[in-house]
Amino acid sequence: MVYKDTAEKSGIQHICTAEEEIFADPIKDENVNNMRKSSYGEATILQQFSFSWMNGILAKGASKPLNEDDIPDVDKKESAQYISRIFSNIMTNVKGSLPLTVWSICKATFLLVWKKAALNAAFAVLSVVASFVGAYLIKDFVSYLGGDSGFERGYYLVLVFVGAKAIETLAYRQWFFGSLQVYLRLRTSLISQVYQKVLYLSSQSRQKHTSGEIINYVGVDIERIVNVAWYMNMVFMMPLQISLATYILWKNLGLGSLAGIATTTIIMLCNIPFTRIQKRLHAGIMKAKDDRMEMTSEVIRSMKILKLQAWDIQYLKRLKNLRKQEHMWLWEFLRLKALLAFMFWGAPIVISIMTFASCILMGIPLTAGRVLSTLATVNILKEPIFSLPELLTAFAQGKISADRIVSYLQEEEIRSDAIESVARNENEFSVEIDQGAFSWKADAKIPTLQDIHVKIQKGMKVAVCGAVGSGKSSLLSCVLGEMPKVQGTVKVFGSKAYVPQSSWTVSGTIRENILFGSPFESDTYERTIEACALAKDIGVFSDGDMTDIGERGMTMSGGQKQRIQIARAVYKDADIYLLDDPFSAVDPQTGRHLYKKCLMGVLRDKTVLYVTHQVEFLADADLIMINNNDSCIWIYFKSFYSPSQVMQNGRIAQAGKFHELQQDMAFGVIFGAHFHAVEQIFEVGSNYWIASACHPRTGSKSKLGFIQFMASIDQSVLDLETASTLSESTFSVMQFLGTMLIISCVSWPILIIFIPLLLVCIRYQRYYSLTATELARLSGIQKAPILHHFGETFYGAAIIRAFSQEDRFYRENLTLLDNHSRPWFHLMAAVEWLSFRMNLLCNFVFGFSLVLLVRLPQSFVNPSIGGLVVIYAWNLNTQLSEATRNISRAEANMISVERILQYTKLPSEAPIFTEGSKPPIAWPECGMISISNLEVRYAEHLPSVLKNITCVLPAEKTVGIVGRTGSGKSTLVQDPVMFDGTIRGNLDPMNEYPDSRIWEVVDKCQLGNVVRSTEKKLDEIVIENGDNWSMGQRQLFCLGRILLRKSKILVLDEATASVDSATDRIIQEIIRQEFKGCTVLAIAHRMNTVIDSDFILVLGEGRIVEYDTPAKLLQREDSTFSKLTKEYSQQSQHFKSSKAKPQDG
Repeated sequence: MVYKDTAEKSGIQHICTAEEEIFADPIKDENVNNMRKSSYGEATILQQFSFSWMNGILAKGASKPLNEDDIPDVDKKESAQYISRIFSNIMTNVKGSLPLTVWSICKATFLLVWKKAALNAAFAVLSVVASFVGAYLIKDFVSYLGGDSGFERGYYLVLVFVGAKAIETLAYRQWFFGSLQVYLRLRTSLISQVYQKVLYLSSQSRQKHTSGEIINYVGVDIERIVNVAWYMNMVFMMPLQISLATYILWKNLGLGSLAGIATTTIIMLCNIPFTRIQKRLHAGIMKAKDDRMEMTSEVIRSMKILKLQAWDIQYLKRLKNLRKQEHMWLWEFLRLKALLAFMFWGAPIVISIMTFASCILMGIPLTAGRVLSTLATVNILKEPIFSLPELLTAFAQGKISADRIVSYLQEEEIRSDAIESVARNENEFSVEIDQGAFSWKADAKIPTLQDIHVKIQKGMKVAVCGAVGSGKSSLLSCVLGEMPKVQGTVKVFGSKAYVPQSSWTVSGTIRENILFGSPFESDTYERTIEACALAKDIGVFSDGDMTDIGERGMTMSGGQKQRIQIARAVYKDADIYLLDDPFSAVDPQTGRHLYKKCLMGVLRDKTVLYVTHQVEFLADADLIMINNNDSCIWIYFKSFYSPSQVMQNGRIAQAGKFHELQQDMAFGVIFGAHFHAVEQIFEVGSNYWIASACHPRTGSKSKLGFIQFMASIDQSVLDLETASTLSESTFSVMQFLGTMLIISCVSWPILIIFIPLLLVCIRYQRYYSLTATELARLSGIQKAPILHHFGETFYGAAIIRAFSQEDRFYRENLTLLDNHSRPWFHLMAAVEWLSFRMNLLCNFVFGFSLVLLVRLPQSFVNPSIGGLVVIYAWNLNTQLSEATRNISRAEANMISVERILQYTKLPSEAPIFTEGSKPPIAWPECGMISISNLEVRYAEHLPSVLKNITCVLPAEKTVGIVGRTGSGKSTLVQDPVMFDGTIRGNLDPMNEYPDSRIWEVVDKCQLGNVVRSTEKKLDEIVIENGDNWSMGQRQLFCLGRILLRKSKILVLDEATASVDSATDRIIQEIIRQEFKGCTVLAIAHRMNTVIDSDFILVLGEGRIVEYDTPAKLLQREDSTFSKLTKEYSQQSQHFKSSKAKPQDG
């Protein structure tokens, strides 16, 4: 379906294409939701017992492939919203003011499901008691076959046998399905708790947990915990089963049963030491899995830089080593599991031998009835014996996982008292900070920010500037309440909107990212698009503002993502705007447009705090902040035209309007460096302008969340479940067929119904499979978005909180959980629907066999053999049920295998090594780059972002790459990336250089003092994405990485966009000195950084617009490069005139 919504004012065309994909919008149309009702919730008691409420969806699945809207809703008591609300209330009451513990989690989960669990327990007890009827009465039935009584006695026994079997079937199926409902409720409740924690994790807590670990919590640990609930019924069922078995054995064999009972006890006690070993091995597996997932997430996220730095092979080796470590733990675990399986599968034989041997030694006669009753009892006793290792394994795994989850849920959250939110109309100020001191580290001796005393009046434009790492972004964080407060008070009057320095977008369309949960209002939307300079970009996209921006905005340029972020903030119509370096990712013309139309236009009546290194955007500010270590001031402004502030080293050094700060030394460093850069442009460009006046993106089809899903959950299924379910399926099928063969051999008339029965079973299986396959597919499809949503929330939690969108994102999480629960719940119900009908057919075979044995002449069947037939027939329904369940589990597990295989068959790049084309060790020797007919697009269905690029970049020359925002510059190269680890590991990932060389590079990058001030120096921690360092510091570290390596070819993509002009000037000089004789490609919006390049490459709309020396391009007044340079100089001229003419205030 395609629809268009054309906006009359701007002429922007909005196109939406509806297509099925793995990451669909979680918020469905309300009308669709209202059309879907819960079939289970509306079912009668009879329909619930027979699972006939599934008939409708099974019939629909048999007639056509199912889609998401064909699946009914889950019952209200299984819905995520209902469960999460109830569980949150229970957790609050259970926990109280005490710390969260494993016990409190267990207690809360019990209170959540105790009613359903109690009903399940009743069904379980009824099923167990009914299952022993056969073993109890088999002796009487053998006696009857021996001619002890008449037909009436035989039919009475048949009636009791069949009745007990029917009760067992009904009770077992209801217990099993009820356990699945408990499983679903617990899984939903725990996932919702983990997601709530993601929304409110403090900055310090985020440093302890990576996104990969959280994915393991959701995808693996929670599954392990709810598995414990699955096995909980066995805790009281086992004593009941053992007690009943003991009673029957004692009744039949007397003292002879003691040997069998003792053997059973010894075998079960053997589990204790093995359980301890399993617990240790499982802890090792989970730790290894966390390490592998952390590395996997980082590699996927940083793939571009790994390729460009030729580190992909080394990182692949690291991943293989991590997988090898995980494999070692898995191998030990699976070997122990195989040993336990061997022991416990052989246990019934050992028990039988010991029992019969003791009877022989004691002289107890072993009649046919006694032997068959004993065999039947031991056969039933197999279940607790086999289940005990699984139970203890589940408890061991669950305990480890529960400890991990509780440890995570205990982490510190953002403090609600960090800021005091006050209604906008209650004060003339927008922000008040009194005696503020803030620190990112709780144990830091010196706070990150200190002596902050600020009162900002409504409507003020406050600019914050200063050197790299001086605390500019931290100041915004303390206003947001993100930065831990050491002392003081922070008051915020009104709503907030926040634009972070690192762009953050959600998977979806441009429009969805701009609206960000707000209702669509055409006029406001059009004004926002225009103010944020997005109209031209949207007009270029074939789908308009319905263009999918991809995961993490992969299909957008850095400038486009930045403007979408700004548009998101503008559209919110907040009272206070916090913009962190909003102009760094855009070209001068776009920056000027944003400044005039957005900052000083649609936001003219709003309070705006904006961080910037671009001094040309300071002249009109009402307040500029400067910080240093030697001074602090109190700022209290009653006039609207109050001064401005500059930051340095975590303190507000100065504050004033632009003209008041011009003569100050600290502000002069920033201003002077910028003005020096402007003069450089004028110096190079003026001669050419005077002279001329005298003359007439590769995208991936797979998404990060989906790959993480495969690497975590699918790989875990492959490691621990697939092989065992396949073997169990094979064994259970063979066991069922063997039982039918024995029954047929003894009582051949059974073949009269066996063949039709087999045909009916096959028909039922095929009918069921049509729907079950689709339900399994949809269940798998709807699970990956849950993990993806976790990842997006983890990275964007600060923005979500700033926009007060926590409730909306939490509701989206609940919707995603329901989207997964619906197909999963109905898949499990479909399995029960099939199993119930298979059980009924087997019960019919069992009853028919008993009637045959009763009606056949006594001479036709030996009583002992007849009793054996009864024992086998008694277990027929259980065997068929196990076979059905195991086959269903195997099919579900094979979906994980199929997903991994499909992913491995996706089109790949060229092989790492090509025979006959291996470059020499010294390659590249000269550094020349030749590009011929290059065309790049982010995905097959998207338009090309680079078109027919053909050029030669000469060796040992510097080529400046310029162009408007979105012209395709960064598609050629990469983003600055930092890895989880240490400073040393980020600068020297391959461990190739000595510390002396690393320190030399750190000093050259102007980071020496910062690194030396840390506790661990070069071993100081760098968390995921480098979030514990400022953006400017991250860029400098990335520069240090390339300075250390000194490659023949150097690519700089806005390498100093987030640093101040003074630092930029120093870095540019270092690059010129260090990379003499190298080929340098420099992308920049600051024209001073490329004006002295040997060549200039100008891109526009993905094509080469111009390519020549700066001198020749500046000679042509109509050249794009000349226009860009003029635009930059015009901004600087305005800046210079503002400096010369102080404003009144």
